[in-house]
Amino acid sequence: MIIATAYRWGWFNSHSYLVYVGNDETRAMELAQNERVERGGGYGVDVIRCTEEIEEEERRAYFSSTFGESEPYLNSRLMWFERVGAKVCAGIDDSRELPEWLVGVMEQERANAEILCTSHSDGDMPTISRLTQN
Repeated sequence: MIIATAYRWGWFNSHSYLVYVGNDETRAMELAQNERVERGGGYGVDVIRCTEEIEEEERRAYFSSTFGESEPYLNSRLMWFERVGAKVCAGIDDSRELPEWLVGVMEQERANAEILCTSHSDGDMPTISRLTQN
């Protein structure tokens, strides 16, 4: 069986979807190349051959995103930010007080969001004090 999977920026831990599943390797290659081009290089497309039980797999080709990666990979920086974000959200949900340095970062990000969201007219952006209240 041949499986072609598109990975946003070539990252395992980002958006992905199946491009082809079947037994025609030539068709899988054509679709993989076309998908990469049609998506403007924002997706790397991995083509693998595997057994029906997916016990063994062999990379047949990889068509990289515009980042030029040689194969799909786990973006550890993205994973780190997701973990930090989850911990911050858990702290807020548990009404824990956040460290001062983090409150400062959040205040700066809120200021950046206000600049970027000038069309936001109702003024109901969350305040840091609301996020850090016990």
